[in-house]
Amino acid sequence: MKPNTTLKFARMDAGFTREGLANALGVSPMTIYRWERGENCPSPYFRARLRKLLQLPEQAFGAQETAEEETRSRDSLSSFLIDPCLPISQMAPVGQQSLLKEIGQRPDRPTIGLIGLPGSGKTAIAQALTNLPDMRRQVEGVFWAVIGQEPNHLRHLHRWLMLLGGEKSVSEQREEVQDRLCLLLRGRKILIVLDDLWRTDDILPYHFPHCRYIITTRLPAVASTVCDLIYRPRALTGRQAFHLLSHGLSPIVVREHSEVLQALTQQVGNLPLAVEQMGKYLHREARVASQRRFQEALTRLFQPATYLHLEDIPGSFSLAASIKRSEARLSVSARHALASLATHFPAAPASFSERQVMDLIQVSHQFQLPDFDQLVDAGLVTTTERNQYHMHPVIVAYARLLTKTEQEAAE
Repeated sequence: MKPNTTLKFARMDAGFTREGLANALGVSPMTIYRWERGENCPSPYFRARLRKLLQLPEQAFGAQETAEEETRSRDSLSSFLIDPCLPISQMAPVGQQSLLKEIGQRPDRPTIGLIGLPGSGKTAIAQALTNLPDMRRQVEGVFWAVIGQEPNHLRHLHRWLMLLGGEKSVSEQREEVQDRLCLLLRGRKILIVLDDLWRTDDILPYHFPHCRYIITTRLPAVASTVCDLIYRPRALTGRQAFHLLSHGLSPIVVREHSEVLQALTQQVGNLPLAVEQMGKYLHREARVASQRRFQEALTRLFQPATYLHLEDIPGSFSLAASIKRSEARLSVSARHALASLATHFPAAPASFSERQVMDLIQVSHQFQLPDFDQLVDAGLVTTTERNQYHMHPVIVAYARLLTKTEQEAAE
C-alpha cells in the first residue's frame, strides 16, 4: 500500500502528534506510524473515528481497503464481534502450520497458552489462531488485549463495552465496568486473547463466564497456572529461516550470498523475529543498489550489537529491548548467573545439566542455585527432558554483550 499522506497531513493540521492521536484513539504511536506509512490500514471502527476526529472526507481511506478489512466490515454488521485492536496479519507465521492445525483441532479447551522466548512468534500465532474457521465456529467474537508489564485494564474493558453496544463507562472503578460487561456477555462465548501476560493476577479483570482464552507469555509459571493446554512455537528449520531472511531480496543477490545468509540464520538460532528483522534490514540496504553497502550490511549483521538492536520501525521494540524486560526482573546475583552460563556453556542446541551448573557455582562463587532457578522462571533458560537445560543463541549473545558493555563502562 502507498503512504497515506492524507492522514498524516490531516493529523498535523489538527495539531496532533502521533502520540497525541494514539492516546485519543486508545492505540499505540506505532499503529499511527504504520497507518501513515501505508503498512496497515485502520479498521472500519478506527476509520470512522479518524474521520470524525480529523474531519476527514469519506474517501480518505477508499484506496486502502483490503479484502480482509472488507470482511471485517461485513463481520461488524453481523452478530460476530471483532475487536478493532485485533492485529491485521501481514503474512502467515512461517513454519507454524502444523502447530496451528494441532491447536485448531482442540478449540474446546477454555484456555490455550503460547509460551516462548521474545521473538519466537507467539503473537503472530495467536493472531493466526483467531482466524481459524474451527476457532470462530466455537465463539461469537474475538477480543484482543496487549497486557504487558504495566497493563491498563480499563482501556481494554471500556473498548469491549462499546463494542458490545454499551456506552463508554465514565466510571474508573474496574469492578463496575466488569459488572456491566458480564451483563452484556451473558450467555455469549467470546474468544479473548491476552497477549504478553506477565502476572497471573492480570487475567482476573478479563474473566467472564463462557469465554475462551488464548494467552501468550514468556513465563512458564504464568502459563502453567492459568492455561489448560500449553504450546511452544515450532522452531524454524534452516530452510524456513533462510526463506524468511531472503524474502524480498533478488534471486541474484540470494544466489551470490547464499552461504553468508545461511550463516546469519544459524547465528541467531533461526529465531523468527531476529531473522525477519535482519531480512528487512538487508532489503533496505539492497534497495540502495550499492554492492559495497550491501556487503557492509552483511558484515555488520554478524555483530550482536547490530542484530540485537534492529527495529522494524523507529520506536518499536528491538530484540535487546525485549530481552531486557526479562533481564531487568532478575536479582543482581541472577544476572551474574546469566553472564556465567553464557560464558561457560555453548548455546543451544547443546545442553547442560544441573550438575554442571552446580560445578560452575563451586568455581565462580558468584551465584547460587536459586539464582539459576530465576533464569528458568524468567524463560531465559529452557528446560529440556531428563533434567537438561539450554540457552538460545540470541540469549547467549545478549548476555555476553551486556557483560562486555558493563566491563567497558567500569574501565
